[in-house]
Amino acid sequence: MKKTILLPVLLFFFMGQIAFAQDAYEPNNEFPNAAPITCGNTYNALIQSLGDVDWFRVEMATAGYLTAKVNNVPSPLDLNLEIHRLINGQAQFIADDDDDNAGSGQALTATGYVEAGTYLVFIEEEDGDGTSPAQYTLEIECNSDLQEINQTYLLASSIPTDTCFSALIFGENDNFASPEDGDDDQDWYRVEILETGILEVFITSVPSILDLNLEILEDTGSTPKRVADDDDDNSGGGQDLMSVAYLNPGTYYIHIEDEDHDRTSDDPYDFCIAFTPNKNEVNQTFELASPIPLDTCFNENLYGENENYETSEDGDDDQDWYLITADSTCFLRIELTEVPSVLDLNMTLFQLENNQLVLVANDGDDNAGGGQNLFIETVLEPGGYYIHIEDEDHDRTAKESYKICVNCDFDSGISTINPSPFIVFPNPGNGVFRLEGLIGNTDYQVYDLQGRLQSEGSINESKIDLTRLNAGMYILNLIWDAKKVFQKIIIE
Repeated sequence: MKKTILLPVLLFFFMGQIAFAQDAYEPNNEFPNAAPITCGNTYNALIQSLGDVDWFRVEMATAGYLTAKVNNVPSPLDLNLEIHRLINGQAQFIADDDDDNAGSGQALTATGYVEAGTYLVFIEEEDGDGTSPAQYTLEIECNSDLQEINQTYLLASSIPTDTCFSALIFGENDNFASPEDGDDDQDWYRVEILETGILEVFITSVPSILDLNLEILEDTGSTPKRVADDDDDNSGGGQDLMSVAYLNPGTYYIHIEDEDHDRTSDDPYDFCIAFTPNKNEVNQTFELASPIPLDTCFNENLYGENENYETSEDGDDDQDWYLITADSTCFLRIELTEVPSVLDLNMTLFQLENNQLVLVANDGDDNAGGGQNLFIETVLEPGGYYIHIEDEDHDRTAKESYKICVNCDFDSGISTINPSPFIVFPNPGNGVFRLEGLIGNTDYQVYDLQGRLQSEGSINESKIDLTRLNAGMYILNLIWDAKKVFQKIIIE
């Protein structure tokens, strides 16, 4: 009877010994004895006794992503999978399978974003109490990405100002873990801006499981300062993003991360950056106003944002300030045309007195519609003036340009400059003004001091009736034979 029982036991023992002998990578229970493996291959191994663990060693020739996959896990085993870096003779933890309680027979994956070097793959039974004569399968994938590791602004990858490429938010690395952001992959890029202008950043083809956040930051010599973002505090999975900033020359960073720091993907996003020089930028305040001549036309845009210039009243969206200088008295006309339909613009003219901006004239429309053209007409005395153009609600910008034309008519003066050949009297008067010296047909226009047209017509019987206007000072513009004369008049 004892012999009958003993024989099956011995047969089971020897069969087990044969099965255990099939693991060609033992002994690899300690990382100094890690079994060498190579990228792109699959291996079969065993957890063959209580306390058995497996260490494998793999070389990454370039920076990129190291992925270890454990499949065909025997049902008695609930495994744990980790990636370590071998550095200075020590195993430094990098990434794991992100499952603290893997189920029996569960397949596992761990991915680390890594530099070139020697890495270790560690596999163990999670509770240390399971074994199996059946093999599990280990697959190793090594994908090169020369942008990695660009996890922080100090490690930002340098890129040109005009380029497009594909990149990944993929894997983890415990060396870069922080309480706020965790250790999942983020991407930082560094770009050098050599002249003033507009920087555009676009992210498209975003994997559906990622809800990304996009920022542009300025190098301040210490912690970078954000100047622009995607203007979406809660982007959806797979949502495309863009960020636009008006910038001075300097070093800037582009930062891309998953919004909740809890997802990565082995599917790439597409990244594009473009820079357009603009000599008028940055002209966000009157102190930074761009000087322009008094006789000019050009196209410009209100595009992008910059938090360095943010105010509680106006926000940080682009505005334009221009400085004009009149050497002698003239009649100014500013035309704003080709306004993009998404913008409802506001245009004002100021003069600086005692370091305070004083309103000289405006476009006369307190509620301009989208795409509406605007103009200002007024008389300028010698001096400097500031033209201010902004979106009325400070909530829109547009890549499409508006057109601004500035003209100040010096052909004939006002008041004491090149005196009029006409005599206007009585001045001051009650609103009915007579003129002497008329030659042929003469037309007139009357403007208030804000440049708004109040009356116009042809002069009959050498007089103008302006009694319907309120008391105050006005500018009379007399037009004859393709000539103009401006005169100040006062209605009492």
